[in-house]
Amino acid sequence: MPGPGSTVPITERVVSGPLSFPVSAAPGWTAQRYQLFAPGAQTAGLRQKVPGHQWDAHAEIGQTTFAPKASAQDAARRIIPCIVASSRYDSYRPRLEGLTEPEAITVDGVPAARVTGRILVSRAGLDIAGDVLTVVVIASAPQTYFQSDSPIGDAALAAVVQNIFDHLKVARDV
Repeated sequence: MPGPGSTVPITERVVSGPLSFPVSAAPGWTAQRYQLFAPGAQTAGLRQKVPGHQWDAHAEIGQTTFAPKASAQDAARRIIPCIVASSRYDSYRPRLEGLTEPEAITVDGVPAARVTGRILVSRAGLDIAGDVLTVVVIASAPQTYFQSDSPIGDAALAAVVQNIFDHLKVARDV
């Protein structure tokens, strides 16, 4: 069962523990406070409706809850299947394709691991192929994650998601 969402109000920044990003990184996007998958807690994020479709793009941050604690690489790899199996996709016959191996990166100078893939979906009346999914787990204290999804082939929404990622900040004194 998913954990609770963040109790920090979303005003100028979206915040979960030490991880945050400015709302201004995604102009026109709206706040979301739901839990996407079980090994996450204190989630907060933004979403944007895809014009002409019953579909949204999302950017979410939260804290991992793996017990025992997983490395950033293992956590990133383990989160992806949880998202594919989540309520966001379960009625769309999701299929994961093109899953990458964890890539070592940094987020605001903090070691992290990034995994990407494509979630292909199928449902009568839906003319969206699926989403490009990105999960980044940051070796912060506590361990945090960034998750984004945007429709396959939608360069404009992908650019907003990238802008959000580029504006992630990790507080060192939380």
